[in-house]
Amino acid sequence: MTEAAFAFEKTFKFDGLKGTLSISIPVDVVKSRVDAKISEVARTISLPGFRSGKSSSSIKLKAQQVRNMYLSSILQEEGANLADQAFNLSMEEEKVSVAGEPDFDVSPFEWEQPINFTVNFEKTPDINKVDLAKVKVKTPCIKLGPADKKDLVDQFLKNNPNWKKVSRQTKDADQVTINFEGKLDGEVFPGGTANDHVMTIGGGQMLEEFEANLVGQKADKQFEFPMTFPDDYEAKDLAGKTVTFAVTITKIEEPSAPKLTKEFYKKVGIEATNKAEFEAVLEERFVADNKMLVDSAVKIRMYDALDKAVEKFELPEKMVAAEAKRLDIDMEKADKKAVAKVKTNVRTSLILQQVIKDEEVKCSEEDIVDYIRTMCPDYFPQDQFIQWYLGDRQRLEQAQFMALENKVFDYAKEKVKQENDEMPLKKIEKLVEDQNK
Repeated sequence: MTEAAFAFEKTFKFDGLKGTLSISIPVDVVKSRVDAKISEVARTISLPGFRSGKSSSSIKLKAQQVRNMYLSSILQEEGANLADQAFNLSMEEEKVSVAGEPDFDVSPFEWEQPINFTVNFEKTPDINKVDLAKVKVKTPCIKLGPADKKDLVDQFLKNNPNWKKVSRQTKDADQVTINFEGKLDGEVFPGGTANDHVMTIGGGQMLEEFEANLVGQKADKQFEFPMTFPDDYEAKDLAGKTVTFAVTITKIEEPSAPKLTKEFYKKVGIEATNKAEFEAVLEERFVADNKMLVDSAVKIRMYDALDKAVEKFELPEKMVAAEAKRLDIDMEKADKKAVAKVKTNVRTSLILQQVIKDEEVKCSEEDIVDYIRTMCPDYFPQDQFIQWYLGDRQRLEQAQFMALENKVFDYAKEKVKQENDEMPLKKIEKLVEDQNK
């Protein structure tokens, strides 16, 4: 018999990870819990014919009426609560960690009868503590060769050219200054007019059809063309409609590669005094821009190293089934690679759970909010997005899971032995891509 919040009898049986728990909750415990609930309801509920009063006779009379009306529903509710609590207490006392959802075999509860039920469940396997200090990880990091560095510089110069005025017909990649007026059914429509508008042809600033009509034109000569807005255009009154634009190009400029001078560095907002410093800034930016991808690759290597550091163990069938469902993989029809992916994910998850337990890694509310903040789109107010995310239990649980995974990953990364493994970005991309297949 177990003494905890209430007394009940329990019996465990195990066959590998599969367990059966039989529980019997005595009648007096059930009656005490139901009576307490009836008294609680009687104090708060409004019943026809009863005035609010605090006399003992009034309260007893009202409680009796509640018993007559709601005994069956209260018995089922409190019986379910007792069963759930007894199961959780049993798992806690026996130090059993449950994998997946347990299956309760419970019949409807009867008044003045004990609650007898069984629970079939799977427990998580016993995993030896991982000595993180002995785990070796080859950490992917970006390697830029001479050709890669040249490409970075060339692309930056292409994106930040000098503009030179020319007297010729326009062509793709020219920068033009234009005046335009658009009409729908002969009437100027809102947003269809502008003066001294500067844009690059082919840059995607305007609709593709509009920009295409600017090619092959001369300066200071008005020309007209029809254009049909896409059916899904954001301005609904223009979606799918054909309009006419009258355009005058007032200036045509062609791009030319700028020279690497101190004036140029200052113009583009880069703190550099020479080419070497300029290239170093571009490389640093490139690495920063690809940090999420590299982190994903590091995580893959980290989890692989942890997997190799832990002996093989049995996987709970329910966790495997749940992961297969999440990945939309039919384990009976899938190939060996897909099946291995499911099982590897489950194994990694269990190892991480063990690390969290052994190292007492905690995830604070601030960690969860910080993770949600990283998910916020640039155009959405962060505070509103966070409140929206926290307002849904499923979203919140997902955020808690991801924040805790990030926390244990950061913790383990500080403890393991790391050796940089330099590789081109394409190789890192392939590493992540292969993992996600």
